Amino acid sequence: MGRGCIYLALSWCAAYGFVELTPDKRSWRLTAGMDALPRFLAAERSALVALGLEREARPVMTLDQFVAETLARKAQQTALVGAGKVPVAEVEVETARAGEGAQETGRS
Repeated sequence: MGRGCIYLALSWCAAYGFVELTPDKRSWRLTAGMDALPRFLAAERSALVALGLEREARPVMTLDQFVAETLARKAQQTALVGAGKVPVAEVEVETARAGEGAQETGRS
């Protein structure tokens, strides 16, 4: 829901801009769409925390752990392809996805 609210606020800003001049035209303020966003997201976050759904940091893998996990995954995929249980194209897609995930999290 928070992501939808962000998209709604960005849609508002695309139409009306992020800031507007005050009536006295001496300063600026956030538009209504951007002004309400932090309050809504704070309320949503507090509701999720009250339900026990707060975000938890995932443990960061060391380089050695990442390499070992990647090699184990590739070895498993190679074994499955060799046994004819998984088509080669499916393994290539999964390998590409794993590479994208490593790039998104800052690992390479």
